[in-house]
Amino acid sequence: MRTLSLVVACGLASTALADVRPAAVIGSNMVLQQEGAAPIWGWADPGEQVTVTASWLGAPVKTTADANGRWAVTLTTPAASGVKQPATVTIAGKNTIRCENVALGEVWLVSGQSNMEWPVSASMNASQEIASADHPNIRYFTVRNEVSISPEENCAPAFEGWRTMSPSTAAECSAVGYYFAREISKSLGVPVGIIASDWGGTPVESWTSAEALASCSEYGEFLKDIAALSPDPAERQKKLAERAAAWWASVDSHAASPGAAWVNTDFSDSAWKTVAVPGAWQGDLASFDGFVYLRTSVDVSEELAGKEATLELAAIDDRDDAWVNGRHVGSMHQPGVWNQPRRYQVPAGVLKAGKNVVAVRVRDDQGNGGIVGNAENVCLRIAGRTVPLAGQWKAFTGPSTAALPVPAMTDGVTAWTPTALYNAMIHPLRHYAIRGALWYQGESNRGRAEQYGKVFPAMIKGWRSDFGTDFPFYFVQLAPFNYGNDPGLTAEIRDVQTATLGLVPNTGMACTMDIGDPRDIHPTNKQEVGRRLTLWALAKTYGKAGTVYSGPMFKSAKADGDSMIVEFDLMGSKELASKNGAPRHFQVAGEDRVFYAATAAIEGGKVRVKSPKVSKPVAVRYAWQGACETNLSNAEGLPAVPFRSDSWDRPKDGWPAPKE
Repeated sequence: MRTLSLVVACGLASTALADVRPAAVIGSNMVLQQEGAAPIWGWADPGEQVTVTASWLGAPVKTTADANGRWAVTLTTPAASGVKQPATVTIAGKNTIRCENVALGEVWLVSGQSNMEWPVSASMNASQEIASADHPNIRYFTVRNEVSISPEENCAPAFEGWRTMSPSTAAECSAVGYYFAREISKSLGVPVGIIASDWGGTPVESWTSAEALASCSEYGEFLKDIAALSPDPAERQKKLAERAAAWWASVDSHAASPGAAWVNTDFSDSAWKTVAVPGAWQGDLASFDGFVYLRTSVDVSEELAGKEATLELAAIDDRDDAWVNGRHVGSMHQPGVWNQPRRYQVPAGVLKAGKNVVAVRVRDDQGNGGIVGNAENVCLRIAGRTVPLAGQWKAFTGPSTAALPVPAMTDGVTAWTPTALYNAMIHPLRHYAIRGALWYQGESNRGRAEQYGKVFPAMIKGWRSDFGTDFPFYFVQLAPFNYGNDPGLTAEIRDVQTATLGLVPNTGMACTMDIGDPRDIHPTNKQEVGRRLTLWALAKTYGKAGTVYSGPMFKSAKADGDSMIVEFDLMGSKELASKNGAPRHFQVAGEDRVFYAATAAIEGGKVRVKSPKVSKPVAVRYAWQGACETNLSNAEGLPAVPFRSDSWDRPKDGWPAPKE
């Protein structure tokens, strides 16, 4: 994996303008989009004349840098077959820059989180793939991982610029991007360029512009925060701290919280459940993202009462506040501290003889959550003595992340700050001519499917608006993975991803339910992911007749006695198929809305689903678990897309697992 760089307000366009210079994404080895208009732009001295010459054009194109030193021209690009390749582009002002080995072909932007960032070196059969990666017509440009508080005009390359694909360069390329490019180049017989702008573990809102997020009401306060920030770093940090403090202070006033009095010694927690401390959360808490309130009591002797102490809490996943006898003694609100031990000073006079109450409010952003570490590091240390706190604590599940307003920033801008990655890593690319975009992301938005259903379409529409074209947008549906106790959170994201196909025109989705690895969130078979995205592009973008690009998609379900008959929109053949036995991972429910695991049988282009526990079924679901590996497909081997026929609201405690 490449090194990650965290730069706030990188300001790349503000460097010295004495020499004419193009944008970072323009240079030797680049691929320009064929059959259209390819902008070439950059910076120079204000008023400086800039001349751009392309080897396939009969005359140069001239322009003059504006008052801010920015210049731009547009080069007409014919079909790749009509150009002598490789080509050259020369940019001349007071100095001259010659871009060598330029190709005209197909350009695709690839983005998302770690499964898109995942390199060829970590994919299946990596050594063989790298050794055989001799493809001079495939090039890639990787945007360096950076963040910004406002839209940037330039980015920086992660490596030296555009790279030509070879055994010496293949290892660090996005695997999905490379395998897609390889298939497209082979099918069309033209050069293919990949611009990779991705960052592992990041949510969709980080990749979305402020203008696009404005359509999602829950981001209103956050966007106000951004607009109100001062360009002065000291003033900005002060404002951020004030906003963050107000947001954290508001959490206990939420309807789902236990109220502000929960830290007091006389508060009754008798109705709360218990959890083991230390220990990663289990059961319902394992899949919960949001606030959990913890309390325990401990006796302190007369001898130690009133003395200064240290409260040790091991590490807390992810952030926290701590109180002793109602007195706030410490907090860690910044991101990235999930594995750091907590040591908070308890002032003299706070501890009293007899019962004392320790209260900890934990914010779990993702993963299991909990107070984790060794039991001996969960204690009070007083005057050289240790008072253990490990054991069974009282716990209350408060508001979920999805139920709360978008958090104010705490440490300035991070990769998880809404708009931050769009500003630094997408906005600077908006002038580059592309054919389309590929996307693999969603893991970091589990637990917020309803929000994802608004932000993801808004992001796509925003990118298209910025690039000035309704380019095709093809994405990957989340693969199976065992997140622990998952009450439908992954299924909900997949459901939203499928719904996006109907909400946003010119989109496509590669289903991966049969090629994931429940034990690995980064399944290594990126070759097939790239191929399935290619099928969408060949069929929908390049008009390759007869290309089967999707597996069966749910069309309808109707009751037939004790069964549900599921009909699919069949892509390709008129017959369904299943590998290694009958179709798996179907469920049915009656009017009581209790789902039971069901058997399924293929009947031509339909599936009959039933359970002996449900005599009159009314609803059916398929692949409604996070880690299930499916085996239903069309004859071409493309998997059926997960679905549910019901529209029932999600229960408060999450979707229950199907009964046997």
